[in-house]
Amino acid sequence: MSLLKEKLLRLLFPAGMLDYFDILEVIELPSGGIEISLEEYSSVPDDIEDRENYICHGFYDWQLIHDFPLRGDIFNLRIHRRRWIHKTSKQVVSRVGAENN
Repeated sequence: MSLLKEKLLRLLFPAGMLDYFDILEVIELPSGGIEISLEEYSSVPDDIEDRENYICHGFYDWQLIHDFPLRGDIFNLRIHRRRWIHKTSKQVVSRVGAENN
């Protein structure tokens, strides 16, 4: 991706979003807005201790965020967040926080 294109996309997304997510799809909505689907990268987050002992453990349900940054047009973000599980303790973590399962 060119530097100019990446800079433009970073203006549209919440801060840091493109550091952790890949753009899967961009569609035009019947209303004239845009919907962009993002999927979290599979790499274990750097801030998780003992990260070499975590493996991908699927995804959470899709989340839909409605925004209107483009001159009042609808701008939907469909986000697919990952979760990771510890190989021995079975603790499930995500980039946002940890949960014990």
